[in-house]
Amino acid sequence: MIAVIADDFTGAAEIGGIGLLYGYKTAIVRQVKQIPDVELLVIATEMRALESEEAALVSERITKELLKLKPEFIFKKIDSVLRGHIVSELEAQMKLTSQTTALIIPANPNLNRTIKEGIYYVEGRPLLESKFAEDFSFKTKSSKVLDIIGKSNGLPIANISHYEKLPDQGLLIGNTLNTFDLHKWAEKVDNKMLPTGASGFFGAILERHGGIKGNYDQSPFIKDKKALYICGSNFPMSKKSVMRARENGYTVISMPDGIYYDAAHNIKLIHRWAQDIIKAFESDTSVIVSVLQQPDDSAISGKQIKHVLATLVKLISDTVDIDELLIEGGSTAYNITEKLNINVFYPVQAFAPGVTRMEVANKKKLLLTVKPGSYVWPKSIWKFDIKIKS
Repeated sequence: MIAVIADDFTGAAEIGGIGLLYGYKTAIVRQVKQIPDVELLVIATEMRALESEEAALVSERITKELLKLKPEFIFKKIDSVLRGHIVSELEAQMKLTSQTTALIIPANPNLNRTIKEGIYYVEGRPLLESKFAEDFSFKTKSSKVLDIIGKSNGLPIANISHYEKLPDQGLLIGNTLNTFDLHKWAEKVDNKMLPTGASGFFGAILERHGGIKGNYDQSPFIKDKKALYICGSNFPMSKKSVMRARENGYTVISMPDGIYYDAAHNIKLIHRWAQDIIKAFESDTSVIVSVLQQPDDSAISGKQIKHVLATLVKLISDTVDIDELLIEGGSTAYNITEKLNINVFYPVQAFAPGVTRMEVANKKKLLLTVKPGSYVWPKSIWKFDIKIKS
């Protein structure tokens, strides 16, 4: 069994989709547990949204629990643009595994995310000039990977290319321009290294282990199923998609200002919002829930928004039998699944990179599809770009 520790929920689902493509029987869990016959066990955490010290403690606890299961190896899934507390989490994990090196390959050339001479590029532009610079929650002030990842308490950190001699210890961030580089990095991995990175690197490692990649499945949903879309990402592209859907005549119900701008909002406002959505399902099979306000200092925090959305979805699901729940954003997905008390997920369809549909262990009727906020919904899922005929 191969194990993966993911620092957020959508990262876990993305890895689950990769496992599905390569033919692995895969389970995604929120707590470490042995699942019979599973070949790929992915642990979904909330580490990216925690403080650094707390994230390190979570990393330590999960690593201890996983080692008891004796996996073939553990892969650490991180954000492709290095958000989160990567150094502290890796330090905590490496102390327990006795690995001296972490090989960090966050770039994903298939998504036009590359690292050249230590500079991170998105679609050919330095990170700080890319679409991520428009994201209110994106905090980095540099396109240099060594600046972004920060410092270690005891381990050296270096940027390196695969044709160079690798140091015997430290955190090594690899230059990666294309899939050839990904596979070269995969060839470097041994049991003294902690393989760390994005889904492209994980796929290259599976291929090195004999995996054969299948094709993404763009089959659309069955018509007349009740689908609830939760679009709470601050990513500008996401907000534009939702606004376009509303302009095209589809049902979009956004968070009321009375909630968004008041940290002490009355719980009755969330109940009223939920009732509006429940009523919308009487005439529509698809409802989009969004947070369209522009973030500023007068708004509730991102953490509060996620808690509100989790409460909202629970209220809706208590009344409406949702067939398809679609969520963007890892922290949002983690909070919602926690509120719904669903903890084990089985990938059944990989629509596109980062977009994975899952069965839920204790809710057989419900199918959950998630994606990162910076990714786009495939057209087979997001059918709201065509104007409704009046």
